[in-house]
Amino acid sequence: MEVKSYLEESLSFIESREMRDYLRVELPKFKSISMFCADIVAYAPAPIERKLPVLEQIVREAEPLLAFDGEPYTICASRFAHSCRTALAERYSGPEGSIFWMKASSYDDDGSCLFDNEFFTKFDAAIRYLEQLAEENTDDCAFEGLNYTITKYIPDGKDGLREHCTWYLNSTRELWYFECEHSRSDFQEGWRDLFDYLGDGPNLPVPFQPGDIVVADCLPYAEPCRVLILDIGDNRDCCCISHLSIDKDGFLCTGAFKHNHFLSHKGVSSRVSSLYRAARWTGELTDEEKPFAVLSPLIHTKPELGKEINSFVGRKGNGKSWSEVKDAFL
Repeated sequence: MEVKSYLEESLSFIESREMRDYLRVELPKFKSISMFCADIVAYAPAPIERKLPVLEQIVREAEPLLAFDGEPYTICASRFAHSCRTALAERYSGPEGSIFWMKASSYDDDGSCLFDNEFFTKFDAAIRYLEQLAEENTDDCAFEGLNYTITKYIPDGKDGLREHCTWYLNSTRELWYFECEHSRSDFQEGWRDLFDYLGDGPNLPVPFQPGDIVVADCLPYAEPCRVLILDIGDNRDCCCISHLSIDKDGFLCTGAFKHNHFLSHKGVSSRVSSLYRAARWTGELTDEEKPFAVLSPLIHTKPELGKEINSFVGRKGNGKSWSEVKDAFL
């Protein structure tokens, strides 16, 4: 069987076919393609065990071109691969007296909700507990909005404990992310967390245009929603793609799509970037989404209208009612 290139293996972590097809053409245009691929893999909502071999493949196959800081772009994949190995090893590396704190959460209308937490002396004991929980509560534990963390505490040498590291798991108990909680000095220089607290990474170009309605899916940390793309900018910068979203009170808000600002308007956050599943929506819209249905064709016809709406509604944290926007532009 033919071995896929590291680009194809990396793109397999992008769940949106629309994004995959676009990036397959766009990413080879960048000198830093191996860095883009490393970010895609490391920040993906996928098992660490699956990420590691692809990161190692990037290190082997990518050209070691130098970045502006004098280091090869492949250093990102190398550091992320080290993080993966550490994440898997830390489950069983001790020291004696370590404690593992498992917390179970899910999202609801008011944001994230903690509904269970337990302490264990072994990592696998926490996993077995979650497996038993799933067996006893099959329907409840099938909810995709479930997520878990397991935080390792180690003796501090003063008869106490200190946070050491945390694993982030999805509803089926896959280890997706890992971060060092206490100190980078515990690990080698150049450490890179397999984790982006607000889902800001990776920073990728997108195939969308002003006026497109796009699905924003950050499961398991937030309920999927739809947003209206207002402006694409240079399609490179992390803040260049502005969108219109609807907050929990029904107000229209703007923000940076790549920074998951549509979630901050609702008082929630996600470790998962919306870019992994982002795709155009052409189906039915809810009554609440009527502004998207009205504005989308107008912005498609006149793209600069998206920039005007973005300026009118204001920066992230502000909001306007639909009637205010209608009065200003319709």
